[in-house]
Amino acid sequence: MDGSDKRPLFMIGKLKRPQCFPEFFRKFPLNYVSSANAWMTGEIFINWLKKWDHQLCWQSRKICLFLANCSIHPQGVVLTNIQLEFLPPNATSSLQPMAQGVIENMKGHYRSKIASRINVDLDVDPNADVQTVLKTVNLLDCVHLVAEARRDVKPTTISNCFRKGKFVVPEEGGRDEDIAESDDPLNDVPLPVNMEKEDLVAAVAVDEDLLTFRELSDEELLHAAARPEKRACVDETYHNPEDNQESEDDFDEVPPPTNSELLKALNTLWHFLQLEGLGDRVYRALWYLESHLQNKIVSEKKQSKLREFLHPK
Repeated sequence: MDGSDKRPLFMIGKLKRPQCFPEFFRKFPLNYVSSANAWMTGEIFINWLKKWDHQLCWQSRKICLFLANCSIHPQGVVLTNIQLEFLPPNATSSLQPMAQGVIENMKGHYRSKIASRINVDLDVDPNADVQTVLKTVNLLDCVHLVAEARRDVKPTTISNCFRKGKFVVPEEGGRDEDIAESDDPLNDVPLPVNMEKEDLVAAVAVDEDLLTFRELSDEELLHAAARPEKRACVDETYHNPEDNQESEDDFDEVPPPTNSELLKALNTLWHFLQLEGLGDRVYRALWYLESHLQNKIVSEKKQSKLREFLHPK
């Protein structure tokens, strides 16, 4: 409630492993899983919930988690360190703290970062257009951008939204000034160049009607109730196996850069770093990149010589 303990985001996509993802993505800034239509399902939610419950058990912590009253949020799952409380039906928009401005604030930071990236690319290449630039933004870029947007959400924004959702008893003497300042969720979002405030508001609201889950029919609810371990989970017949194949991504595939291009880009970054006098943290990051690239080049050379040895001309 005070914004001091933000959970890592949970992203759902259609593909098990999009082409732009590295083979091992354990160090992702968020959790990723796939499902048909990129929707949340009861099964995915229960798995996420039980994993969190297990972590809390190891930490000797207990929490109360408030959920919207919908079919994908289970009411019969057994948990030891999480107490589930469900909001009254049709009251999510007025009570759910995340809906009081946290989600809108995070989306604002995300859209702002996307717009700023477009502006920079257009300045570098005057012949480019917005659609061309957008095609260079793949799902991996979105993973890091949305994680950065999540980090930009201030603890005060979260705590104020809990107050607005009536989770905190108001202080005597009138309205809290902090709440008055937080009435606009986009108040602290940097406004990109060439973008008006109403443009940012429209960009944030562009996906507000997007479906993120499907309410279950009475027949499906009865079927789920007969299988407690998969309660509130859409039946497998509604799952399209092709959605989880490692097939084409939604973006045009860009060939990987050559080692020569990587070395040239790294040298350019070193020159920029020296001119700007950036901090030690950036230096360490570039040293790590240079070391990784050197190992990559050496490894490829060894493999090439080994192939020549095994298959002489």
